[in-house]
Amino acid sequence: MPTNAKADARGSGGGSALVPLDSLRPDPQNVRRHDDRNLEAVRRSLASFGQQKPIVALRDGTVIAGNATLQAARDLGWEQIAVAWSDLDPVQAKAYAIADNRTAELAEWDWDALAQQLEELGEAGFDVESLAITPEDLEEELAKVAEAAEEIPPEKKSAAFEAAFDDLDPSFIPEVGSVWRIGEATLAVAHPVNQLELWRDLLTEDVEQLYPFASAFLLCEPRWREKRILVLCSIPEAAGYTLKLLRELGVEARQLR
Repeated sequence: MPTNAKADARGSGGGSALVPLDSLRPDPQNVRRHDDRNLEAVRRSLASFGQQKPIVALRDGTVIAGNATLQAARDLGWEQIAVAWSDLDPVQAKAYAIADNRTAELAEWDWDALAQQLEELGEAGFDVESLAITPEDLEEELAKVAEAAEEIPPEKKSAAFEAAFDDLDPSFIPEVGSVWRIGEATLAVAHPVNQLELWRDLLTEDVEQLYPFASAFLLCEPRWREKRILVLCSIPEAAGYTLKLLRELGVEARQLR
């Protein structure tokens, strides 16, 4: 880790001031706990991007927002850090510290979009591990999304969606568990949760990215067939319709299983 003599305050907000770290102290009443993984993530963020926003402290040096950043900066050997001074009274300061932590928790991730952005960052050569989101994290969260989707009552599902496959020849509908190689890509007719063991077996070194909720139709685009990706399609009719379109396009789909 770099040992900056001063805080890297690139882009810190207006009105902040660089102050010595030894003039600040963590909030002794902070109800937020920071484990080793959390602190390591903050250290990586500071090392990668610098300090992009100031921590918040009272005039007596007590940090009420950014305690993990304060500790991470000390771990990195920084001597100064950007601070926004607060004049809240003790009651307001305590309430703000709680609100600052809680409001961030109430936001939700769009895990499908996040998976796509992580892939794009990886392709651009960025070290995605520095973002503290592991493949295991993604797998777990995407599985939760799948489980939630399974709970949608059948009567709530789009009738138009079902009608789209009404004229599909049954012979085009592949069996659940079948696997197809289309160009460099692999298509598995498998549910991300119910067929967990199946698609895990397919995650070899040749697979660069897993798409557990992507539409099988994306394989109708040449650029996706050129990638070593694994696409899971939990709807056999959708997979069958894709295979039918590929055949009409003259694209070979070779069944592996």
